[in-house]
Amino acid sequence: MKILDGKKTAKIKEEELLKRVKSFSVPPQLAIILVGEREDSKTYVKQKIKTSERLGIKTHVFSFDEKIKQEELIKKIEELNLNKEISGIIVQMPLPSKLNTRIILDKISPLKDVDGLTTLNQGKILTGDSGAFIPATARGIVSLITLSGISLEGKRVTVLGRSLLVGRPVALLAEKYGATIIQCHSRTKKLDELTRLADILVVAVGKPKFITIKHVKKGQVVVDVGITILQKKGQRVLIGDVDYEKVSKIVKAISPVPGGVGPMTVISLLENVCDAYEERCNT
Repeated sequence: MKILDGKKTAKIKEEELLKRVKSFSVPPQLAIILVGEREDSKTYVKQKIKTSERLGIKTHVFSFDEKIKQEELIKKIEELNLNKEISGIIVQMPLPSKLNTRIILDKISPLKDVDGLTTLNQGKILTGDSGAFIPATARGIVSLITLSGISLEGKRVTVLGRSLLVGRPVALLAEKYGATIIQCHSRTKKLDELTRLADILVVAVGKPKFITIKHVKKGQVVVDVGITILQKKGQRVLIGDVDYEKVSKIVKAISPVPGGVGPMTVISLLENVCDAYEERCNT
């Protein structure tokens, strides 16, 4: 059984990005908008800052109380849109329920939408526009698969999940690489039959240990995108969507949680930031 090591693969991408950033006349800059005090969100932001610093990418974090008015948040995004030094803007998800996430995301300039979540960018992904920013998790998943020596061409890829952040862009990107796609969701009947059809199974449902040995077969590649934070004996434990201990004994390759898709998501976001920087410099 092969482990799809996201930490190792991200290091390879990081070395490439470091050379790329050093070639720029000035460092790219990333603006991160953080609303509220969610511990998971703050942890993800810290990871992005830490990796950015290693690469020489400047980060600016704008933290707001969860009671912030939507108009104030939009005003800040519009200010960042006009700031020529800022290459990319992300809004750390999820936002508090009282805020309209779609309206807020669509205020980000399409040229700085490095998370790939605006309606315009999503439309570009759907139509196969080469100028689209691929959401970082989806880009990271495909990079993890291909850089692990696994080809997508001609493979059956079953994607469990249809979110705009992961499921849908992963399916579209894998199809672009020549894969045949089966997309499943919460209402899919006879799910285990469809997951066993896959050569490559991508799971993004946010339910710990949802995928068991009944869902997989020998020779499969399994990519576990899910992360659930649980408390065990006073310590935080990260659990994936796949029952790793049991499934890993059957399949050909599998990504662990943590250490699989997570590191690839961060490095892929920063790839998007560099893409945005270069695009602005060339226009």
